[in-house]
Amino acid sequence: MLIGIEGTAVFRWLPEENAYELKHAASDQLHPWQMERYYGMRVPKDDFPFQAGSADGKPNRVRSDEVLRTYNLLAEDALRNEANPDEPLIHPSNSVYLIYNLAMRGEDYGVLICRDPDIPKRERREELLNGVAQQISFAIQNERLEKVRADQQRVEQEFQLARQIQETFLPEKMPVIPGYELGVRWQTARQVGGDFYDIFTLKDGSYGLVIADVSDKGIAAALYMTVTRTLIRSVALESASPAKTLERVNQLLQLDSRRGFFVTCFYGTLDPENHRLTYSNAGHLPPYFLDARKKTASPLERGQTALGIYENIVYQERVLLMEPDCSLVLFTDGVTEAFNKFGTTYDTARYQKILQRSTGLSPNALLNQVEEDLSRFRRETPLSDDITELVIKRLPLLTD
Repeated sequence: MLIGIEGTAVFRWLPEENAYELKHAASDQLHPWQMERYYGMRVPKDDFPFQAGSADGKPNRVRSDEVLRTYNLLAEDALRNEANPDEPLIHPSNSVYLIYNLAMRGEDYGVLICRDPDIPKRERREELLNGVAQQISFAIQNERLEKVRADQQRVEQEFQLARQIQETFLPEKMPVIPGYELGVRWQTARQVGGDFYDIFTLKDGSYGLVIADVSDKGIAAALYMTVTRTLIRSVALESASPAKTLERVNQLLQLDSRRGFFVTCFYGTLDPENHRLTYSNAGHLPPYFLDARKKTASPLERGQTALGIYENIVYQERVLLMEPDCSLVLFTDGVTEAFNKFGTTYDTARYQKILQRSTGLSPNALLNQVEEDLSRFRRETPLSDDITELVIKRLPLLTD
C-alpha cells in the first residue's frame, strides 16, 4: 500500500530440499486469510519460475504474462479466484515481477517477489523495495543468529550439567590412609572428558587405586568412563585380585562395545599395614616410583592390552613395596603428550626429570611443580587431551 505494488511474496530457500517455501504473501486481490492457507507450500528449484536478482540489490525483472502459465501450472489451479474458478488470480498485463535476492554475507535466504504495476516512478519503487529486501535479510540473519546463540547456550548448559554429573563419579574427597598422603589433579581438554581416577576402601581394609583413560574425549568418552568406573568398583568389591578384577571388567565391556572404545587402566590395591601395593596394568602408561632417599624416579613395568579390545585377556599381577618417603605417581598421556606452539610434545623424558627433582616433596607440592613446568612448556597452547595425575606417598618414619 505504501510503495504502490500489487502484491508480494517471500519465499525461503531450503538447501536441504533444493526447494523454495512460501513464508508470507500479500495481494490486492485476496484477503490475508486466503493467502495464509498456502504458507508452507514448497516449490522445487527446477520448477520455480522466478530467478533472483543480483547481490548488489538490483532486481530481476520478469513480465507477468511470461510467468502466468508456468505459475498457474505450478499451483495446480490452487491459486485461483474462488468466486470464479476459471479465472486465474494473475492476469496478463504490463505489470512486472521484481525478484530480489534475500542474502547476507554470502548466505542465501530466499527471494522477495513483488508485482509492480505499469505506473510511473518504477525506479523509485525498486529502490524502496531494495531497502525492504535488505531489512528482511537482516531480520532473517538476526533470527538465525539468535537461534544459534540459543542453541549454543543450551549446549553449554548441557555440557555444564554433564561435567557436574561426571564430577560426582570422582571421589568427593581423598580418603585418609594412615601413614600416607595423597594428591590429585584432574583437567579435561573439553568440558567433559574420558580420564578418571578413583580411590575406595575394600572389604579387607585395603584401598583400591585406579587411574584410567578412555580412547576418546567429550561426551561419548565421559559416558564410557562412568560405565567403566562403575564396573571396576563393583567387581573390585567381590575380588581381592587386581588382575582378576581387570579381566572381569574386560569381559563385561566386551558384551557391549559397539563404538570401538577401549580403556587403558592401572588398578592397584594398597595394604597400609604391610605397605604392599598389588597392581595390574591394562595398557596404561607405567606409573613412576619415586625414592626420595636415592633421588630417583623409575617407571614400573609396562602392562598388557587395554580393556575392551580383545576377549579372554590374562593380566599379570605384581607387588610393589612402598618404602618410607617413597611415592607412586600415576598419570595419563595428556601430560606427556601435551603440545607447545611449535608442535613439540612434553614427552616422558621431561616428565621424568621434573619428577626426579621433586622426589622429596609432598604430593600436592610435587603436582604444583609439574603444573608450573607444563605451563612454561605449553605457553598458553590449549590442551590437546585430558590430564589426570594421582600421587600417593608413604610418609617418612619419625625419628628422635
